[in-house]
Amino acid sequence: MATITIRNLPEETKRRLRMRAAENGRSMEQEARLALVQNLMSGNNSSTATAKKSWVIEIMDIYRQAGGNDEMQIPPRQIAEPPPDFSGPDFDP
Repeated sequence: MATITIRNLPEETKRRLRMRAAENGRSMEQEARLALVQNLMSGNNSSTATAKKSWVIEIMDIYRQAGGNDEMQIPPRQIAEPPPDFSGPDFDP
């Protein structure tokens, strides 16, 4: 994978990216990566008009349409049985 550095990003753009990342539960880096991939793969410009969506974006779209994390809540932990009792003469030091 390639790495890039973006300099001179307007403060308002950074603020919006930070807010969107927080709303989606992602880091700013993850949100920026996703925004770039979605924009470039969507065919919104002439150079990518014939480009197909990547399979990752297609899966993410299906996941989002299915409710995203709303359907995947982790239930609270429950102890299945009481813990063993280690008190008594057999366990005294």
